[in-house]
Amino acid sequence: MAEPRPRLNVLIYASPDVVIESKLRDLAGELGPEWKDLASALGMEESEIHHITEDHKGRNKEVIFQMLLAWKRKNGDHATYDVLADALNSVQRNDLVRIAQHQMDFK
Repeated sequence: MAEPRPRLNVLIYASPDVVIESKLRDLAGELGPEWKDLASALGMEESEIHHITEDHKGRNKEVIFQMLLAWKRKNGDHATYDVLADALNSVQRNDLVRIAQHQMDFK
């Protein structure tokens, strides 16, 4: 049986709004070894993941943040909270997702 995850101080609210960088940094601090699965779920290529890992070797949170930032830059207006929430759910990190009942201001 899996151990319960600690209470988190960051949640991604599902929304059609484009993700902002500060939320990606917060999220990077909460992700663990599942980050590579998340990268794949977000459509990142293995070569992109390898390049980012090599560029930031030994700094795991920075590697994760740079992967999320690369995803955002690659997808532009399509890098939304909805897409990120779906990817987090697909890697069983729904603890980082909260569905907003109305439009939220993420700025």
